[in-house]
Amino acid sequence: TNKGSKTEDIIEKILDITFKSLVWPKSMRWGEGSDRWVRPIKNLVCIFNGKTVPFSYASIDSTNVTTGHRFLNPKSFVVKDSEGYISKLYQSKVIIDQEKRKKTLEDQLKKKATEKKLSLALDDSLLEELNGLVEWPVVFTGSINPSHMKLPEEIIISVLQKQQKYIPLLKKDKKISQYFLIVCDREEGEYSNEIVSGNERVLSARLEDASFFWKQDVSTPLEDFVPELKKRTFHSKLGSMEEKRERMTRLALAISDYISEKDVEKVKRACFLAKADLNSQMVNQFPELQGIIGGLYSEFDKEDPSVVAAIAEHYSPIGPKDQIPSSSLGTIISLADKIDNLLALFSIGEKPTGSKDPFALRRSALGIIRIILKKKIKLPLLKILKQSNFNSEKLAVEILDFLKERLKVFLRESGFRHDFVDAVYGVKEDDLTRLMQRMNAIKAFIQTKEGADLLAAFHRASSILSSDQKNGEELSDIVIDSSLLVEKEEKQLFRTLSETIELSREKLRSNDYEATMALFSKLRQPLDNFFDNVMVNCEDQKVKLNRLRLLSSFCTTVSLIADFSKIRV
Repeated sequence: TNKGSKTEDIIEKILDITFKSLVWPKSMRWGEGSDRWVRPIKNLVCIFNGKTVPFSYASIDSTNVTTGHRFLNPKSFVVKDSEGYISKLYQSKVIIDQEKRKKTLEDQLKKKATEKKLSLALDDSLLEELNGLVEWPVVFTGSINPSHMKLPEEIIISVLQKQQKYIPLLKKDKKISQYFLIVCDREEGEYSNEIVSGNERVLSARLEDASFFWKQDVSTPLEDFVPELKKRTFHSKLGSMEEKRERMTRLALAISDYISEKDVEKVKRACFLAKADLNSQMVNQFPELQGIIGGLYSEFDKEDPSVVAAIAEHYSPIGPKDQIPSSSLGTIISLADKIDNLLALFSIGEKPTGSKDPFALRRSALGIIRIILKKKIKLPLLKILKQSNFNSEKLAVEILDFLKERLKVFLRESGFRHDFVDAVYGVKEDDLTRLMQRMNAIKAFIQTKEGADLLAAFHRASSILSSDQKNGEELSDIVIDSSLLVEKEEKQLFRTLSETIELSREKLRSNDYEATMALFSKLRQPLDNFFDNVMVNCEDQKVKLNRLRLLSSFCTTVSLIADFSKIRV
């Protein structure tokens, strides 16, 4: 036998491969080397069985020595094992366990908010970011200059959270207070006042800029920014933002036929102003406020409240947990904007590939899906897509397929069984709400005894039909001959099936899938009796073929709602 390699040698090889194969969205090089990392590496600790494992990366050799917090306890210490590493770092003011550090941070934030009898305006993404920025989190309380509290709170909160990474504190009515929280890597003590006052000065400068831009922008009506959209490029191959606005308007008008907003002029007005704020000084300085600023400026200009709301929320939802538009008009404009993004960028070949999605088209698709499903909008997507400026059936089908694939991922992540998803996708459908209704009906029905029994009967019938391919090919579009029905069980099945077909078509026309499944459940007993007492493959070929037609009719009928062959028994 070959002699095994030393563990230390294997670790060295694994680490070398691992470090070089790691890919970061943003990385950097430093010094004269070509190795990349998120930030310059200053030290590498690699220990096995109490000894240093020789390893080198980015011209840094591994060691058994590390240091504590660079400000609070920068002393070096020797590392012997993982437990000692964690405990000594903690003693040196470094909480290396991310979850423990986050819990420490959350507890301090809540404590500071409670002291002021206020609540936190904190989302998960900001908490995660702050947790990654500090090693020994310490929270300080700062205050906003009263002169800046006159700004719209949307602007103040955005500057606090997005620009400065501060946490606003809210009053009981959820309005912003003058206080905010600062997360630092320094303990309270000698420099506490300097830390707070320094952060307050930085914030004051940012809010002073915002106040200046606000005053400059509102001196001009929002609609006066619209002509400048002709000079703003949407994409080099797709023209200007003005051209996008025109495409959005056409889509919005088509979508409005299926949503409760019937005021065509409001739809046109909201589309006309939706992108105007892109030419404002405020959005130029604070791009994360696009849409919100448009809503504020249109409100300042005394636009219709529904138009104001639509402009403000038409980018929503941006993330998977963001709120969807609350208004009908906002829903229309948001869907039009996102559908146009898909159509336009797919038309020039800018499709998501693997992990790359530079134009966030998967996010746009998820936003469309969430809006449609949450608001239960019955929207014939293929028809809408064909009505776009691109007027391409091939492109429309491609976008519909993309949306349905994203919906498939969404459903599986929401806990739906993959075979249920595949079964519903086996039926041609471009209305995502109806597709979801089918999904819920299938899920509920299969979980009952009647549903499980009917599924078993379907698979049994399908097996009989597929065993005779020749006869199976002859079954299509052939009517069952009632004169060839001999046994009472097949006569009963024929009667029940005929009634079910007629009633189920009526229920399907009204999209009542639960009622349709309830009708299908009445077939269970006649099917059981049929299988128990009727010989399908009898000697009389005409009778045999007629019985196969009967089973084929049953399978075809239940497949109107989903492809049951995809569902496992």
